[in-house]
Amino acid sequence: MSSNSGGDTGAFLAGFVIGGLVGAATALILAPQSGEETRAELATRSEALRRASEQRLQEYRVAAETYADQAQEQARIVLDEGRSRMTGAIERGQQKVDELSQQGKEQVSRLREQAQEAANTASETATEAVDTAQEKVDEAAESAQETVEEVTDDVDDKLEGNA
Repeated sequence: MSSNSGGDTGAFLAGFVIGGLVGAATALILAPQSGEETRAELATRSEALRRASEQRLQEYRVAAETYADQAQEQARIVLDEGRSRMTGAIERGQQKVDELSQQGKEQVSRLREQAQEAANTASETATEAVDTAQEKVDEAAESAQETVEEVTDDVDDKLEGNA
């Protein structure tokens, strides 16, 4: 048993040593680069990242300028539409004011005409009334004159008859 046990130990040690050598070889093959090579690769990669960052920054800057230009254009369009609507509303308001002003002037003119017609009618009616009254006064005066003459004639006749 001791000879078998010794063989197992030897096989184990042999496997251990062989495994260690394979692991060391693998580690050397897969081991990281030397410090100088690592620094060179880091410099290369950082330069590539810097260029990529600058390129993306430029792309973002161009995109931002494009979006800003589009936003300004949209703002101009909205502003122009707003101005156009405001101008239209002002013009419509001015037209309405002009229409109402014209209607007011026409109504004032009609009222003046009606007032003048009423004044003319009143003047004509007053003139007719004065003329009619004058005629009545003249008629009354003539009738009174005739009556006075008749009475005078009667009185003269009676006085002559008494005398």
